Amino acid sequence: MEYGKRLVDVDQSRRGVTARFADGSVAHADVLVGADGIRSTVRALIDAAAPQPRYVGRLGFGGFSSASVAGARPDAMYFVFGKRAFMGHWSAPGGGTAWFSNLPHPEPLTMAEARRVPNAEWMRRLREVYAEDTPGRELIEHTELEQLLAFGAGEMLPSVPHWSRGRVVLVGDSAHAPSSSSGQGASLAVESAIQLARCLRDFPDARAAFVAYERLRRPRVEKIAAQAAKTNNDKTAGPLARALMSIVMPIAMRTFMKPRRCSAGCTATVSIGTSRSPAAPGRSGGTAVAPTMAMATRAEAARYESERAKPKKRKRPQERPDHERVQQRVQAEVDRYTSGHPARGATARRNVKVDRGDHVTFALEDSGTGRPSRKSTRKTEHGAKPDSPLRRREMRRTRSPRARHARA
Repeated sequence: MEYGKRLVDVDQSRRGVTARFADGSVAHADVLVGADGIRSTVRALIDAAAPQPRYVGRLGFGGFSSASVAGARPDAMYFVFGKRAFMGHWSAPGGGTAWFSNLPHPEPLTMAEARRVPNAEWMRRLREVYAEDTPGRELIEHTELEQLLAFGAGEMLPSVPHWSRGRVVLVGDSAHAPSSSSGQGASLAVESAIQLARCLRDFPDARAAFVAYERLRRPRVEKIAAQAAKTNNDKTAGPLARALMSIVMPIAMRTFMKPRRCSAGCTATVSIGTSRSPAAPGRSGGTAVAPTMAMATRAEAARYESERAKPKKRKRPQERPDHERVQQRVQAEVDRYTSGHPARGATARRNVKVDRGDHVTFALEDSGTGRPSRKSTRKTEHGAKPDSPLRRREMRRTRSPRARHARA
């Protein structure tokens, strides 16, 4: 592992891939995996039109408060949708409470830019935003300035259309970076890394592995990203939306957010409202215990095995027609057309065609007039015996009143 390298370009060939760095050095390998985060250079090299990170309208903050929340369980994390902002908190092992918040802000700030603003100014804004929230107000009031951390803008990555090109592939936040509201950015990156390794191990070449990897991972990561985007909107919900959430969330926690259907990986109690502390499970939302990552990706593992077991499509070989038998069949049709009519003479007007259904199609013309015969186009199966059902059907058609009238 080398630090201080900045990738500038990639060259690909049949034998492998070459990475070129800003200092003039190069590196050669069979494949190149871009795990370079939400502002990925590799993503731009794969697709110059790839989307860029999008600001979600909130800055991230965290801190430690000496206050303890009444009724808070030591094994639970609490999510509080306040009047103007969202806050999460959990009890620290040695006493006190650790918390994090999403502060609405009109413009994005990097971590460095946010930390250049004095902590006293950020604390003033946080006290103002959480002034009517419980326990947000108490937690902010008992947080020292040196215990406040600013993390900068919250961002998410829109759907990336191309995860790979040739021998270069994306993994983790460079391919799929949901907003921090999902709580699953790191776990999704680990899942994708494991799945990519499995595909490279089990598929015959890199391109086939990359196609299978993207097909397996894209549905899950985009579903979680969409859920996180919806959560971003819920964090700044108005009075009506908060009232509806207080009704819907307890039902959700007891139904479709049960442990086997959840994928967050932690225990969480959701509290909605601003006038009371987090209630016990069952009163203001309940507790959702999520399964491990292996359980959450069980369905994906099943899809992976079916992908490997899927038989490859092979082109069906087309049998060559027996040309001698085809010519015999055409001549038999010519003889039948001219039989009993000495003035008639018939020849094949166009080349004989054989389709995939093993049928012969041709047309006749009267050698005397040079005009196509009215009933000369035939579609017959080559090699049919004289007494076959097909032959008898053709004989009935030619002996019909309309056919006799045409011959006359």
